[in-house]
Amino acid sequence: MSVLIKKNCLPCKILLLLSFMILFTACDNRELDIIDVFEDFTIIKEAPDSLMYQYPEKSAYADTLRVGNEAKYTLIIKRSSECQFTLNFDTASSECSFDPETCMLRYKALSVADTNKVTIDITDPWNQKKTVFIYFTSLKNLAPVIHATIEQKFIPSGYEITIDARKSADPDSGLNGTIVLYEFKIGNQEAIQTTSPTYTDTLDTPLNYVIKVRAKDNEEEWGAQNYSFNVGLTDVENNIYPVVFIGDQVWMAADLMATKFADNTDIPDGSTNSILWSNQETGAYSKGLGILYSWYAVTCSKNICPSGWHVPSKLDWGELVDPLGNESNAGKHLKNSNWKTGAGDNSSGFSAGYTGYVSENGVYNSSDGVEGYWWSTSISEENSKPICLHLSASTDSIDMFEGLKTEGYAVRCLRDN
Repeated sequence: MSVLIKKNCLPCKILLLLSFMILFTACDNRELDIIDVFEDFTIIKEAPDSLMYQYPEKSAYADTLRVGNEAKYTLIIKRSSECQFTLNFDTASSECSFDPETCMLRYKALSVADTNKVTIDITDPWNQKKTVFIYFTSLKNLAPVIHATIEQKFIPSGYEITIDARKSADPDSGLNGTIVLYEFKIGNQEAIQTTSPTYTDTLDTPLNYVIKVRAKDNEEEWGAQNYSFNVGLTDVENNIYPVVFIGDQVWMAADLMATKFADNTDIPDGSTNSILWSNQETGAYSKGLGILYSWYAVTCSKNICPSGWHVPSKLDWGELVDPLGNESNAGKHLKNSNWKTGAGDNSSGFSAGYTGYVSENGVYNSSDGVEGYWWSTSISEENSKPICLHLSASTDSIDMFEGLKTEGYAVRCLRDN
């Protein structure tokens, strides 16, 4: 068809211009407007291994996304309600559906570590077609990461242990992943499951426990972490001691076994060296039934007891006696049953056994298993001799006697006030 227009005909020229405008308008906007956008979408997690992709107004599709909010690329296509959408799934390992009215694409991965391709054919009102390929990588749900701290508190009934796992996290939290259950297991005890990230229990036996903390996310995935924890008082060499409350004091319920000061430096071993034994700067220890120490080791500024604890003074020993009655029968309540004769009832829980002593030349003397000696840091005002606690199998009383700085006795540590 041809159109004849007369030269210099103004109405004809206007008619021709209007025809071109109509033709241009009819052709305009036939191409779908495709733009690249990186972050303009949100993610909703619905069910195990399911991801829901919800896009803002006039948006349709997203490209590969990795668990942990590491978006590789996002393709956004402006939506026209008049466009027709046809989806083809190129892999059987996923389920995918798209609602053009809500611009919602639902993707459910049936296997992991696969790249799933979805082909979307779009037809506009002018019957023009455009094909878009969307790739989804199915990724395994990440297990919760456990981070717990463990603290203990000495109480009269035992050792109160508190496990705090509040810093544990679900790496999939950006995809609405969350921890829904915690499990705590202390040693051989039955595991306890709770929705709380903290757990407190009271133990009665001081030793090293393996404490297992687990957490489950809303995808039924468990994360776990084991911790090694000493229940009781621990010195720098990892020796573990029971503790006991007597009156207002908290005592070691066993004799000190350390061969290092609290700063982790060595205490000289004077067991077979009389020169080291008589060292007046750092003192020394010697081996007998347990570990016995010279006066100079006990009073060294480096501190022979664990941090927060100290060697008792004469007044400290006196305060220990008060809840037990008096000096005439306190020994019975302090001594344990390991004495060869004259054992006590250990009703105090102090559990004092016979110790023997180390003589001035560094030689151990067992005292035939009937004598026990413990240092204090106090000095006699009369002759500057150290004052020590003495228990004997022959009596239920206690004796504060004047010892020798060159001899060796046992040490019990007392918690600082």
